[in-house]
Amino acid sequence: MELGNTISELRGKKGLSQKALAEALGLSTTYLSLIENNKRVPAVQTLHKFCEALDVPLPVLLFLSLSESDVSPAKKEAYRTLVPSLKGALLNFFTSSDGTDKVSVLSR
Repeated sequence: MELGNTISELRGKKGLSQKALAEALGLSTTYLSLIENNKRVPAVQTLHKFCEALDVPLPVLLFLSLSESDVSPAKKEAYRTLVPSLKGALLNFFTSSDGTDKVSVLSR
């Protein structure tokens, strides 16, 4: 799982600096850097704060963080086929700046 890479990518696409995101979450920039470099895994409560700050539901954050090594051998071919386009679509959807309330659109 590449949670830190995903958080870093979403933060960048939202135009947030590490300092700005860390302050919004009440974290040190050092700790955020450790998370983004996959050296620390935040607590679930902190993950919820990331999701709120980045405007991404937790299941989407976790899906975007999946790597091929997280998938069972029997499902790797499906992963290789489906995931690149799905990740691209989700990243585009959740980082577009059209002002749409993404979560309410998804729940319809």
